[in-house]
Amino acid sequence: MSKKPSLFSLKDFRGVRFLGRLNRLAQALLALALLFGLNYLASLPTYYKRWDLDFENRHGIWPETRAQLNELAKKAPESTSAENPWVRLIVTLQPPTAGTPPEQASAVALLHKQISRLVDDFKYEALQTRRPDWIRFETADLVKNTRLNRELEKFGTLPTNTAIIVLCDNNCRTISSDELLKLRPGERGSEPMIDGFRGEEAIMSAILSVTDGVSPIAYFLTGNGELSIDSSNRGYGLSSFAQALRTRHIRTQTLELSLLPDVPADASLVIIADPRIPISSQTEEKLSRYLRERNGRILAMIGPGTEGGLENLFFDWGLTLQDVFVVENSPQCLLSDGNYAVRNFPGKIHKTAEILAALNLPIIASQFRSVEEDLGAKEDRTRTVTPLFFSSYSQGGGLPTSWGERDYRTPPYKFDVIRGDIDGPVPLGVASERTAGTRLGVSIPGGRLVVIGSGDIATNALFEDGGNKPFLLNTVNWLIDRDVMMNIPPRPISEFRLKATPPDLAHVGWNFVFFPAGLALFGLLVSYWRKRI
Repeated sequence: MSKKPSLFSLKDFRGVRFLGRLNRLAQALLALALLFGLNYLASLPTYYKRWDLDFENRHGIWPETRAQLNELAKKAPESTSAENPWVRLIVTLQPPTAGTPPEQASAVALLHKQISRLVDDFKYEALQTRRPDWIRFETADLVKNTRLNRELEKFGTLPTNTAIIVLCDNNCRTISSDELLKLRPGERGSEPMIDGFRGEEAIMSAILSVTDGVSPIAYFLTGNGELSIDSSNRGYGLSSFAQALRTRHIRTQTLELSLLPDVPADASLVIIADPRIPISSQTEEKLSRYLRERNGRILAMIGPGTEGGLENLFFDWGLTLQDVFVVENSPQCLLSDGNYAVRNFPGKIHKTAEILAALNLPIIASQFRSVEEDLGAKEDRTRTVTPLFFSSYSQGGGLPTSWGERDYRTPPYKFDVIRGDIDGPVPLGVASERTAGTRLGVSIPGGRLVVIGSGDIATNALFEDGGNKPFLLNTVNWLIDRDVMMNIPPRPISEFRLKATPPDLAHVGWNFVFFPAGLALFGLLVSYWRKRI
């Protein structure tokens, strides 16, 4: 009696088929293991590399934030470690629970999703710095985490809508959910709508706030009819501008210099916002000493129709403020509400206006005057004068599309060279800076002065329009040497909704069923045909 061959014998066809099936099963399992293993490793920040293909940086970390994180990593104490980080960022916002109302749950879920994505971006960028352990990212539920609550007791009662907490040594900064969202008014008096996510800006402001020992102070000059930082009036108030500075860890105070012997010693910046009364010669001398002797910083916004009283100061810094009203007739630079939209930038763009040129954002103002380099000023090799933006260029021959009108008090306006009108393009803003010397071949910044020929670009009515906000904040940051911490625009929030009728959904469903089922049937037929052969 012959011995029955084993199932695993290669001499039997059944054994060969069984082993072939085991081989294919092992291949499939190994392929799945490789697939899931690679995806798991790719999900760990240590093992992956990212490239941002969005040239407008709408969804990734901005270069300014990346540069600031690198600077903070260099400043971290030597005792910093993974167990004892210098900065702790704790996300306390939790996903919506089952009992949350639908509308509120949708908003909370959207905000939680945006925060999670942003924290992942920050984690990755922190790992790219020279000391990845300087910051630690955590998630905690303040209701359940009693240990964290005891740790935070020394900072007082936290706001009820706290979404993120940033800790550094004995400093604490909370970020509310309201600070993370940019809202715009709803249509016809309805509820405000979400227009963007400000998380990156809010987190960087909080990190700078807890890591910096001293906050810079911006003094707003008063006593000469200037615009007020305490006023919420749309045409004469600067409360929005002041609040934006405070959000960026820059303190704001008023300064009536006529009552003081000199500019305060703690002044990081002096802002002159459209004085209606000429500044006295004594105050001008104090400001000049502040610039010259203390390498001070001044931002002056002076519109047409007023004598600023700073002619000698401007002359010393190679600038002249022309008493003209800029007339603009280019359709691309005139808005429907009568305001001007400045879109003309020089070939070599200044740091403060780079974001405007990159994103094609205009400067919006109701009126401008000419501010330009004074060619008759005394030559000074330590001084550099850079124009910021101009009125429009003339197209072809004939009358210019923009010019500086001398006789602006008697309209209608007509370009007249004999009268002394300035042909366009007219310079509308200028930056002047001096170097205080060199050290190891590197120029040491001296005083800095920026003059804008408009007094209303920072008012509450126009601060949020066009590129006014990023330009003004970038200008302030450049003046106080915070060049890397430029303005961070809010991220857009994209929501995709599928609107379809039941027949449309049924049609899509049948398509998703038919093609996979057809492929499966074809595979079975091929398998049956191969067996028959």
